Amino acid sequence: MKPVLARQWIALIALACALSLTGCGGGASDDNSPAPDVPDIPGQPTVPAKPIVNMADTVLAEPIKVGARPFGIAITPNGKFAYVLNFNDTSVSVIATATNTVTKTIPLPFGEVSDMAISPNGNYVYVTDDDSSALDVIDTASNTVTKVISGLDSAFSVAVAPGGNSVYVATCGTQSVSVISTATYAVTATIHDASQLCIRSMAITPNGKYVYGVDAGAVSVIDTASNTVAVAAIAVGKLPAAVAITPDGKFAYVANYSDGTVSVIDTASHQVTSTLNVGAGTQYVAITPDGKYAYVANDNDGTVSVIDTASHQVVNTLDVGAAPAGIAITPDGKFVYVTNMDDNTVSVIARSSGG
Repeated sequence: MKPVLARQWIALIALACALSLTGCGGGASDDNSPAPDVPDIPGQPTVPAKPIVNMADTVLAEPIKVGARPFGIAITPNGKFAYVLNFNDTSVSVIATATNTVTKTIPLPFGEVSDMAISPNGNYVYVTDDDSSALDVIDTASNTVTKVISGLDSAFSVAVAPGGNSVYVATCGTQSVSVISTATYAVTATIHDASQLCIRSMAITPNGKYVYGVDAGAVSVIDTASNTVAVAAIAVGKLPAAVAITPDGKFAYVANYSDGTVSVIDTASHQVTSTLNVGAGTQYVAITPDGKYAYVANDNDGTVSVIDTASHQVVNTLDVGAAPAGIAITPDGKFVYVTNMDDNTVSVIARSSGG
């Protein structure tokens, strides 16, 4: 049976929305509505969702129009540009963050794009195309596709090693992860992970030691020294969608779509230490550069939840566009960019303080 790929994933989300009481892409949730069920993970505390609003973050009035059904987003290390992956257009919009305007739209050579990542030096953007089993390489100097790496069976998610020397691509057709040298664009290792049907999101610890990958069922951990699976399956919430690592590398935050929670994993023990209620239909999560806050896009609510990583409390909930999904924070910590799939826009949140 073919793995759950980009279009199948969106169909799966749509089904989850149809079965829910709130639907998807709506406005902020009713404060009197019941909190979503949290999976019973023995020994792990559950933090209630009721926000303690003590931040002055502001959503800027004018969202940025981009391509059709924007999904992923990544910001260059110098903070000057945000790259937005448009699922239905098979394109990438380039936003100049100084003016919040689209300066270029980059057409991609094939159909069904699914994930993107930027190299640490900001010179390249890597885009997976699961339909053509390829990885597109965009040169950010010319904003053109300069290389297509083929033969990656149903390439889905992508992450770049902190040193920029390797790119990790989840190849769902073979239930594996391919390690690609950025010097030669050759596959240097293939890591088979029988516990994962299709890794849809990956994040690498800042020291480069581990790759955390999420499937529709659990989280697995790859040891990059040996390129083997170190931990086969960490139980988290229902339908985990994305993962992000704190800047100090101590914790992984996993957004669980179906139950509207975030699981916090201690990267030393690879154990879930707490589960936090956020909004409905959690998609992507991003951590501020100082590690103090996590921002979570809630697809069904049309909101972004802000988590204090010290107290594990939701300290703010912000209304953005319809069906928010991708989320990225500028390197100075001053702005948060959120893709809205149903609006074809990007919302910009001005944070109350940088960091």
